[in-house]
Amino acid sequence: MRFPVDLLFSDVLDRSGICLDTNRKHQLFIGGTNMHELTANEKQKLLDRLGKRVIEHVRDVSLEIGMDIAKGTTANPIKKDQYSSLANLSDDEKELVCDLLSETITDTIYNFLSMLEAHSNEMRFVILNGDAEYDLREISEDLGSEITFQDEDGWIQKFSKIGRNIL
Repeated sequence: MRFPVDLLFSDVLDRSGICLDTNRKHQLFIGGTNMHELTANEKQKLLDRLGKRVIEHVRDVSLEIGMDIAKGTTANPIKKDQYSSLANLSDDEKELVCDLLSETITDTIYNFLSMLEAHSNEMRFVILNGDAEYDLREISEDLGSEITFQDEDGWIQKFSKIGRNIL
């Protein structure tokens, strides 16, 4: 059985998942009961849309900033001064700092996605597909792990310009 409910992002749901506001914008399918309507390929495309944005606009941007600081190539004079002691590191030590940054940023994204799943009774994480919204935690078996897969299916391997290995 499926329960489509028209929602705005600010709409309030009652305990049964029914929208209490009559303003309508997108259709949200509560409880993942319409997931059978999406093929595995369609689900993967939705996950890849999210993954591409997470990698390109969060992970890689953050990592590039950190790598530029660690390597001493940042154009930001405040950061150059703030982290001037990194200039004394060897190239091997700078590589370790960049690897640590990569792991930390990736772990932070993983933990954030896992937190959204763990607290699904308090919040929803949806993606638009036409006029429908789909709960991402129900499209993926483990949303956080989408970023950490070591094979070609992982978001880093698919979408990162930097890659998993930093320097």
